[in-house]
Amino acid sequence: MPPWNSASGRATPAIKAKLKEVTEYKKTTQPMSANSAGCCFKNPTLKEDHRDIGTTGTRVSAGMLIDMAGCKGLCIGGATVSDQHGNFIVAAPGCKAADVLALMRQVQGKVKAAFNITIEPEVVIWGATL
Repeated sequence: MPPWNSASGRATPAIKAKLKEVTEYKKTTQPMSANSAGCCFKNPTLKEDHRDIGTTGTRVSAGMLIDMAGCKGLCIGGATVSDQHGNFIVAAPGCKAADVLALMRQVQGKVKAAFNITIEPEVVIWGATL
């Protein structure tokens, strides 16, 4: 049986079970109830070998790099790098877009300084640049 029942337009029990599994996993690894735009940075592909990170051509987790660079918990204004997942910037009440952008720049700088790896925004930023 295909995973999607085209006759009824509904997911099969297998798809529903997988969706539930993925959702439960995300609840334990990501700040799902916090105010954020989701993952801030794209997962980069390594341009050279990096000890303890990966080999040339390997796609690595931006969240892992952010964590390894010591960025979890960093704050600027009302924006904070999530302690739960480094690739999420969460916004407290009163947070301004400028806070988030400044924090994203700081995170990029720390990752670049630590590993010589440039992480690029995944979120679309209108009217501003990092």
